[in-house]
Amino acid sequence: MQASAKARLANLATNLGALLLFVPSGAVLWDVGLLMGACNLLGGYLGARTAVARGARFVRVFFILVVSAFVVRIGGGVLGLW
Repeated sequence: MQASAKARLANLATNLGALLLFVPSGAVLWDVGLLMGACNLLGGYLGARTAVARGARFVRVFFILVVSAFVVRIGGGVLGLW
């Protein structure tokens, strides 16, 4: 819990730093950023509810499946399969 809170604070700090750098130059795509933020909030909410409802075993299996898919995707890209 404490590590998650510290990670959120670090994320907030880097996001604010990026905004301070890019807003004055007009390099922020507000519509895309706000849509991504809204989807991030919705995904976090649904993910937390699913984790509480289905338990640690479901989260563990889902995590392993997603990481395995990333390994296959990245490995296939490195090997030139796609």
